[in-house]
This record gives sequence, C-alpha cells and structure tokens, in this order.
Amino acid sequence: MLLCTAIRAQVPSLEVSVTGIRPGPGIVRMAICDQPEQFPDNPVLFFNFRKNEMQDSSVSVIVNDLKEGNYAITLLDDANGN
Repeated sequence: MLLCTAIRAQVPSLEVSVTGIRPGPGIVRMAICDQPEQFPDNPVLFFNFRKNEMQDSSVSVIVNDLKEGNYAITLLDDANGN
C-alpha cells in the first residue's frame, strides 16, 4: 500500500498523523521530499515505525524546522521487510 500527497508547509513544523494502519508484523515507512527530483527514491527525511510498537493502529510524527515550500509525503506499510 502506497499513499502519496502534496502539501504546502506554511509554518516551521509539520505534524503528520496516520490512522487505520492494518495490524500485524512489519514497519510503516514514511518519506518526505521537498524537491520533485527527490520523489520518491531520494527523500530529504525518512522515518520508520515498527507496527508492533504502535498505539491504536496509528502513528504521528512532528517535523520541526521546515523551510516554507511544497512537500510530498509517501507512506508504505511494509509487512514483510522486502
């Protein structure tokens, strides 16, 4: 499952919350790109969240000190690490 969206940051921080993550083993991978040529393989920021450590099938991250601009965020529910 891959979800992507473009957003415009107008403040120096951004909170991303994801809910409804399917239960089970694996990792949710989040990548943030700030340039079109980075998307999707060379993000400026990258986060991994272990699904077995999540509360209520959700995850949130706050990214501070962002410059104003457009960002693309991708999420991958990697159930088997491949």
